[in-house]
Amino acid sequence: MPVAMMSRMSIKNLVPYSSISARTLRRNYIPQGETNMAPRKRMPTIKGLIIPSRWDKNGNIKEVSLHTSDEKEYCVAHGGVGRELLTHIHQKVEASGKIRERIDGRLYISVHNYMTIDEPFEERAV
Repeated sequence: MPVAMMSRMSIKNLVPYSSISARTLRRNYIPQGETNMAPRKRMPTIKGLIIPSRWDKNGNIKEVSLHTSDEKEYCVAHGGVGRELLTHIHQKVEASGKIRERIDGRLYISVHNYMTIDEPFEERAV
């Protein structure tokens, strides 16, 4: 069987009773260029301000969007981590995730992780 066609289980079977991970086995026992695994894509990261974009009839915030410095608006999808951003209204965040454009041209981001950005306060001369 060619090395490129081996599954993870058959790779582990190359070394009997070992605590070596499958990743180490692939790196050490499979020649370069013979893996059939595609490299992982990095998710885009954007920085911006969290602003409410939709409310229910009682005035509760239902949807937020991420506004960037280049005047783009990314609606935050509600799944997973995106729901947590409802608690970070009017805060700057750096979010990474999958970005999609809808047919109507609106941009949506499915946030996989985020980090709040604390910028130092600057006093202005009056």
